[in-house]
Amino acid sequence: MAEHQYFVITGTSPAAASTAQVGNECPGLDRFHHFDFVLKETGGTGGTIDIYIQRFDVNLNEWVDYAHFPQVAAATTARYVATSQPLTGANPILIVGQGTTPAMTVNSIIGGHPGERIRMIATAGAGTSAGATQVLSIRAWRA
Repeated sequence: MAEHQYFVITGTSPAAASTAQVGNECPGLDRFHHFDFVLKETGGTGGTIDIYIQRFDVNLNEWVDYAHFPQVAAATTARYVATSQPLTGANPILIVGQGTTPAMTVNSIIGGHPGERIRMIATAGAGTSAGATQVLSIRAWRA
């Protein structure tokens, strides 16, 4: 029988055009096998928002992009779901960024296991004058 656990990352996106980590890191994922990510994404005042999930690559010793959700317009809210389906031979090669310079194509997820820990990154667009609350809910499954 599979068991699961929930994790949540929440925080406020940048209050001006910039990129920053939102909320705390989410460690302890290495003991799970499959993940569902549910994002409640809200655009800030006056500007768009892009939300990324980054995984910590222990071999490179740096944060790299894992998922990039659709961009949301100023003062609007949307909900998205992504899943960490197993990798297959058909998965495309994607450009990814690292640290606070994300570069992954919008509406993308690497797939497979994200590693031991993840974090949420937000890029606020031009014209942003106040951030907004972002909530990433993670359902982690263990086989």
